[in-house]
Amino acid sequence: MLAREVSQLWDKGVENPDVRCTLLSLIETGRMGECADIAHASVCDANADPSKLESLRDGLVRLVYDGLRWSKEWPHIVSNRQHLSGTLAAVCVRGLAMSSKEEWLRASVLALRLHHREHGNDDAHKALRKRLTLLDAEDNANLFWTTDALIQSLHAITDARERLVEVIFHDSPIELNVVRDLPWIKEALCDTARPKADRAVLLQAALRLCPQPEQWQEHALELKTRVTGQPELLAVIDECMKPPKRNKELERLEKKAAEQKTQRERRAAKARVSWILFWREVSQRPESAFSSERSWHTAWNLWRAMSQNGAESKSSSTKKQRTDCVAF
Repeated sequence: MLAREVSQLWDKGVENPDVRCTLLSLIETGRMGECADIAHASVCDANADPSKLESLRDGLVRLVYDGLRWSKEWPHIVSNRQHLSGTLAAVCVRGLAMSSKEEWLRASVLALRLHHREHGNDDAHKALRKRLTLLDAEDNANLFWTTDALIQSLHAITDARERLVEVIFHDSPIELNVVRDLPWIKEALCDTARPKADRAVLLQAALRLCPQPEQWQEHALELKTRVTGQPELLAVIDECMKPPKRNKELERLEKKAAEQKTQRERRAAKARVSWILFWREVSQRPESAFSSERSWHTAWNLWRAMSQNGAESKSSSTKKQRTDCVAF
């Protein structure tokens, strides 16, 4: 009954963006399948008019901000109306095609952070995530700080590494890579006007983006030049440059495993030679191998070899074992 009334009201034409968003909220909250085309059409229609699309975005953002809070459980960011994140994501996909201003990035972060698979399909969120991976360096930097600002506003994190992890992991739309992002990260790291806590987060990001493993020392030394005069940040780099501490127990276990591997290889080589000699005798002198005095012994050896080989084939599919089976 309510779905019919919503459809009739919508068909009459609703210009007020707040009313439009309220109706969309009713559609989402009530899971009105009969009105699903309204939500889709509202996004498509708004795409032809940027101002309407922005109004729809702002209205949806106001709605999803209702009860916006941090949760100890996953997802960490929840809202009383997070079921609207799918509609907001669809709007953001359209909007980002026209502009990557901060308002669109903020709305995109909200849509993705509030996403929960129980609240509908993932199509809009997947499309939005894909669109955000195409951002250039400047826009991706803005997305990075926009995400961080949202998290910090709801749940202040003081540890730089944990703060970075919360921004770039946990299904985050942010993907940092060496080519696009390391230059702006290093440049921002040099900015002495930035808060020390922000520079600490940038340093953690830079440490993760070493161009090549063999260039690690050079990379770390360059980063030190960008945090001159910051003892705490220099100490972080020095700690990362230290060789890993010896783990005597791990070394003992590795040595034992190597010895056991050598013993297995020796036994396997010995068994292989024994099998080749045995098979050569069976194939070249079958009358002797299957004589009345030796037939039972030969049959037993054949059965044991075939059983052992079959068991090895089931327990492992390595190339070496396949080669041995063929040779046998």
